[in-house]
Amino acid sequence: MTLLTAALAAQLGAETRMRLRSGATAFAILAMFAVAFTYIPDPAANRVSISWERDGLLMSGLYSSAYIGWVVAMLTSMMLPFAGFYLVTGSVKRDLDRHIWPIVASTPAPRAAYLAGKLLASFAYLLLLGGVTLIPATLLFFRYGHGPFEPLEIVTPWLLLVPPALLFTAAMALLFDVTPGLRGRGGFVLWFFAWTVLFFLIPGQLSGVLDRDRVQLDTPAFDPAGIIFVEKSVQEAIGTRPQSLNLGVGIISRPLHRVEFPGTPVTAQVVLTRAAQCGWSVVVLGLATIMFPLGAASSARAPRAKRTSASPKGEAAVETGTAATAFKLVSHPMRPSFVSSVIADTILTWKAASWLKWPTVVAALLAGLLPAGPARGAFAVTLLLVAIMISETAAREPIAGTSPLVFAQPGTPRSIVAWKCASVGLFVTMVFLPSIARTAVMNPERLVSLLFGLAFVVAASVSLGLLTKGGRFFSALFTAAWYTAVQGALDFTGMFAVVPGAATAAAFAAAALLTLAAAWLMEQRTARVGSA
Repeated sequence: MTLLTAALAAQLGAETRMRLRSGATAFAILAMFAVAFTYIPDPAANRVSISWERDGLLMSGLYSSAYIGWVVAMLTSMMLPFAGFYLVTGSVKRDLDRHIWPIVASTPAPRAAYLAGKLLASFAYLLLLGGVTLIPATLLFFRYGHGPFEPLEIVTPWLLLVPPALLFTAAMALLFDVTPGLRGRGGFVLWFFAWTVLFFLIPGQLSGVLDRDRVQLDTPAFDPAGIIFVEKSVQEAIGTRPQSLNLGVGIISRPLHRVEFPGTPVTAQVVLTRAAQCGWSVVVLGLATIMFPLGAASSARAPRAKRTSASPKGEAAVETGTAATAFKLVSHPMRPSFVSSVIADTILTWKAASWLKWPTVVAALLAGLLPAGPARGAFAVTLLLVAIMISETAAREPIAGTSPLVFAQPGTPRSIVAWKCASVGLFVTMVFLPSIARTAVMNPERLVSLLFGLAFVVAASVSLGLLTKGGRFFSALFTAAWYTAVQGALDFTGMFAVVPGAATAAAFAAAALLTLAAAWLMEQRTARVGSA
């Protein structure tokens, strides 16, 4: 075994074991399993996953093995990169912030092997999550399926579409992780735009998909998620290019005509076309290797964790250079009240947001002042930014390694769950106050849904932060839910759907409250064990 192979194997094994031991993994698997069931809605429902228009009729495929396989593969390759990025980014930043990289750098293993190991570990983790979707696909076939059950027809589209998409996602997460300015919360926001451009806009522009007069689409050299590949496959399956094609779960209000969907024959050219997309991940890995020394240098310049003793006035300062953020606690009374603790934690969330807080303030004000259409867009931006800002609030102390110091103080609130819920709730309420006031005056029928939606955001961020001891899983789950809500489906705020659905928002809030109850029970159990 060569040195490079040994280094890759060691890195892959260590990273994979660490990810699988994380509490976020269990939640991520359950989330993927649940979300996959929405890919194949009840045939009698007003939702459809792949639909096209032909001769004035809205059409879709019968639920054959081929159709289900293509739907599950397509939506996994589209949506998992969006949310999965948040689950795998941060591994290099963690090593840099904890000063593990100097130890790795002192070994004979080259820098490229270190980064390649990170890439492969993230890819393996995302493949595990993506593979979970094949189980609901099989179950849904036996529930709604048409024709014989053909496992190969379900698995083949997944193999063609998903691995290249997830490998490219892992490579982009690595590039963001080693590039100064893209690490952390700023990169979390920018990823949404990068995902839109890289996975949809560029392939669409290269293929001419926006030109509806074209009979044949070009095969783009860059199509990591296989969106154009899917459109060309549907075109070949139905014999002509449809007048319109909807890829993704959508709401319909017209009669739907279902036809046989034969799928696409797998040829050597098809396999080579999709395998060639993996080459773009190698290019991104090369860029990450070039950028890595800059990221390591900027981390080395960051202040190391240090403590200063309390001054005669009772002031204490704690600085950390950890993956969460550097923050400072000052003028801390020895026995603060619960209210003062909540206010202090809320202020800390504001300060830790860095530059994100200013566009959030602007978007929040615009959401309360602009006309209905633009206000809805500003509200969507505010919702995404706020979720990223509060994602690590509940887990701030474990991430920063300051839990023993913070919770040893005599005035710390007894219940961390209550403390963090009040803190995050206050922060969210203050940010969305313009939207709440506007909705109460102009759209009172949506106010209940909005309040339920904000309760979901607060409860989910706190509970998942405490249960997973981090903010990445909440960021991944929320961005997927946010994207679906903005499209008008499963709108947990009632601000995007044509008809506000308080029941949907209440269901989201109830699910988050159940998770919050689990976090509280875990807290009580930990307290009993500690006092024993």
